[in-house]
This record gives sequence, structure tokens and C-alpha cells, in this order.
Amino acid sequence: MRSEQQGGLHRHVALVATAGEATPVPHAHSAAPRSLAHGVSLLRLSVPARLLIVAVASALLWGAVLWALN
Repeated sequence: MRSEQQGGLHRHVALVATAGEATPVPHAHSAAPRSLAHGVSLLRLSVPARLLIVAVASALLWGAVLWALN
């Protein structure tokens, strides 16, 4: 379990059914379109892009703090 969480691995398990119970069921993840959140990884961004995100977030937070103090 721990190695799966750290490596991001997952396993597909095939369930065995008798001949009368076997009905094909489509996988939910294969039919659903990929959303933008699943396609963008912050770890794959370049270092300058990450620093820009941190700078913008920091500026927004400091702006909110200064606005709240006024």
C-alpha cells in the first residue's frame, strides 16, 4: 500500500464471474473525458513557471493582508 501511494501506481483487478453472470461493464475512467485539472501537473512545469505562480500567489496574499489591515 505504501509503495503504491508513493509511486502513484494503481492496479486493475479482473473479477471472475460465472458464464450466466458475465456482463461487460465499461470502465468509468475510459468513457469520461479528461478534465483540464487532470491534464496539468504542477510538477511538470518549469522552474520559472513555478516561481511565477508562487510570486503571484504571494502578491495576492500580501495584498489581502494589507487590505485587511486598512
